[in-house]
Amino acid sequence: MRIEDYDILDANKDWFTEYARAVLQERALPEARDGLLVAQRQLLSTFNHALKMTNKSPYKKSAAVVGSALAYAYTHGDASLYGVLCNLSLPFSMRYPLIEGKGSLGTQENPDMRSADRYTEARPSKIADTMFDGINRDAVSMIQTYTNEDVEPVVLPSIFPNALCNGHSGIGVSMASSTYPHNLVEVAKAIKLYFEKGEDLTLDEIMTVLPGPDFPMGGTVINAKDVSAAFETGHSKVSLKVRGDYTIDGNKIIFTSIPYGAFRSKIRSQISSKIDLISAYICDFEDASNVGKTKIIFTVNRGVDPKMALAVLFKETDLQTTVSYNMNFIYKGVPKLCSIKDLLRIYAAHQREVITRVTTFDRNKLVARIHILDGLLIISSNIDKAISLIKNSADKASASVALQKAFGLDEKQAEAVLNMQLSSLTRLSQSQLQNEKENKLLQVAECDRILHESTYRDKKILEKLDSIVLQFGDARRTKLVNEEQVDVKPQETPVIKEYIHIDRFDGISKSPQKMRGSGITYEVMSDGTLWVFCDNNKCYKLKVSKIKKDSVSLYQLCKIPSEARVLRVAPAKDDCVVLSVTAQGYVKKTLGKEFNSGTAAAICRLHEGDLLTTVSLADEVDVAAANGKRVTVGKDVKTSGRMTYGTKISLKFA
Repeated sequence: MRIEDYDILDANKDWFTEYARAVLQERALPEARDGLLVAQRQLLSTFNHALKMTNKSPYKKSAAVVGSALAYAYTHGDASLYGVLCNLSLPFSMRYPLIEGKGSLGTQENPDMRSADRYTEARPSKIADTMFDGINRDAVSMIQTYTNEDVEPVVLPSIFPNALCNGHSGIGVSMASSTYPHNLVEVAKAIKLYFEKGEDLTLDEIMTVLPGPDFPMGGTVINAKDVSAAFETGHSKVSLKVRGDYTIDGNKIIFTSIPYGAFRSKIRSQISSKIDLISAYICDFEDASNVGKTKIIFTVNRGVDPKMALAVLFKETDLQTTVSYNMNFIYKGVPKLCSIKDLLRIYAAHQREVITRVTTFDRNKLVARIHILDGLLIISSNIDKAISLIKNSADKASASVALQKAFGLDEKQAEAVLNMQLSSLTRLSQSQLQNEKENKLLQVAECDRILHESTYRDKKILEKLDSIVLQFGDARRTKLVNEEQVDVKPQETPVIKEYIHIDRFDGISKSPQKMRGSGITYEVMSDGTLWVFCDNNKCYKLKVSKIKKDSVSLYQLCKIPSEARVLRVAPAKDDCVVLSVTAQGYVKKTLGKEFNSGTAAAICRLHEGDLLTTVSLADEVDVAAANGKRVTVGKDVKTSGRMTYGTKISLKFA
C-alpha cells in the first residue's frame, strides 16, 4: 500500500469544483440548445427510446415511466423524477407542456397537490415528439448511460425552440437561472429575422416581433419597457411586475388569473395575515376557483375606491409579483449568460448542425443503396447466369467470389444479391431498378444542395419551423403595458379612541367602550403603544393594534418570561418621565423617548444582586421604608440615561 501526502485545502477545492460542476451542468441550468435539464431530457428520452412511446401511444402509469427512467439513465431517485414529470405536464407552469398527464399532477391551488405516481398516467405531448425528429439519423451525439448498457442523447435535435418558449427556474452553486415563457409565433418570427440578418440583427428589430414574455395563464406585465434591458444582457436590471387578470364590476373585483408562479393557497394565507390592513378596504372575500379555473372575488367596502383596494391587494399579496430574467444556460458543457440574441444564435447554429448531420446520414444511406442498385442492375441483365453460378457454388462465400469475378461486383453488392430470396431474384425488373436508382440520385442531389448551399439549408430549417408553428402556434395570452406607476397610498386606517383592559390574571383585551369590572383600564388611541415594565429590568412594547377583542395573556403577547413579574403597564409617551426604584435604594428618572428603541429595552442599570421593585410615570412615588412607613422619593432626582444606576438614597427598603 502506498500513502501520499495531500493538502486538505487543495483537496477541498477539487471536490467543491467537481460538486459545483455537477450541480450546474446536471441539475440547475438547462442546455441552451434544447432548453432541457438533464433530468428532463432523460425522462423524455425514456419515453422515446426505452418505452418507444409517442403522443399516439396509450398512457402509461407514471410509476412505470419513472421506474423505466431509473433503469435507463436517471440516478437521483424516483421522488425527484416524478416531480420533473409533473412539472413538464402542468399547463400553468409550461407554456407548451412536453408531457400529457392524466390524474392530479398539480394545480394552482397548491404546488404539493399531486397524487402518488401509482395513480397518475403520462405520455409525451405532440410537441415533445417533434423534439426527437432525426434522433435515429445521427442528428446529435450520444453518450453511454450510467449502466454502460445503453446510450442517451447529449442534447435533443429539437426543432421546437424550447429554450425560448418554455421558462425555467433553478438555483445552482454560485449561479442561478430564471427564464420565462415566450409565444411560439413571436419566437419563430425572431428566429426568421436572425436567419435573414444574422449578426446585423438589432435588439429593436427583435422586440418588434418578440416584445416580451407570454405566461401560460395570461396576466399583465405593467412595466414592459424594462424587458429590453433583460433581453439585451440576459439579466434584468429592473424586475418585471406581473399582475393577475381582473375586472371591476361595481363594488366587486374579480380575478380570473393569478401571476405566473403564484398559488392560490399562498394568496389566501397572505390575506389572512394582513386582515387588519386589508379589511379597511375589503369587506368580503370569496375563492370560487376550481381545477383549471381561477375565480377570486373581493367585495370592496362602501365608500372605498376599488383602485385603492387593488393597490393594497397588489402590495400585500401575490396577485402582483415580480419576475427577473437571469438567463444562465449550459452551452456545450460551459455555463453562459445568454442574451435573447445569443439564444437565437445558438438555436440557429444547433439546427444547422442537426440538419447537416441528418442530411449526411441520409446521403450516405442513399449512396450505399445506389451502389447496391448498380449491382442488381448488372445481375438483372444476366439473371440466368447469376442463378447458375450461385447453384453451382459450394457455399455462400464461394458464390460471392464467383459473382464478383463474373460480373465485376464488389463484396457488398454480391452479398446483397445472395441475401435476396430466389423468387425475388428472378423477378428483378430492369426498369424498376432504374427508376429507383434515378429517384435515389435525385434525393442525393437534394442532400448535396442542403449540404453545400447555406441559403437553401436555412430555408429547409425554416420550413420545418413553420410546420411547428402551424401545428402549435397560438395567440399571445399576456398583455404588455407601460402603466403609469401612480403612487397610490393606501388610505390610512382611521385612528380612534379605544380602551385597554388588564384583568387580575394579566389577561389583556380591548374594546371601543370602557369596560366595567375588576382590573385596570387605560384609554388609548388605536395607533398607540403600551409600555409593559417588568422586574427583570425590561420594558416591553406592545402595539395597541396587536391587542384583540378577546382576552389574551400579556405574557404571551409580549413574550415575557414566566418568572418575571409585571410592575406597571402604561400608554407610551415620549414626553413623560419614567421613575424607577430598586431594592438597594437606587432611584432614577429617564425620559420616555429613550424607550422607543427595540421591542424590549432595559429600564436601568443594576448593581449585582439588585432588583427593580417599582416603576412609575409620576415625578415622585411613595415606597415602603424598613420601619414600615411610606416615604416619598424622586422629587429631587434629575433625569439620566437608561443605562445609568441612578441616585442612591439613604433609607433601606423592605
